[in-house]
Amino acid sequence: MVLGACDGTIKEMYLCSSDSDLQPAIRALRTKKVKVAYIGFQTNPNIGMQKTTHESFLIRSSEVAEFVK
Repeated sequence: MVLGACDGTIKEMYLCSSDSDLQPAIRALRTKKVKVAYIGFQTNPNIGMQKTTHESFLIRSSEVAEFVK
């Protein structure tokens, strides 16, 4: 994702991960003006990811279950 930000091939990134190890990469994307959104679970959101990204989307387990039927 950092390479894509550096070569200009991405303008937005949606991360479906709560891994705090991604925060340095997120900061690198932001310096390249890439919009970064965090998608996590409402029951256990990663506050650090919410603060590092431009916006957050928190989903409920019941919403995921609708797609797994």
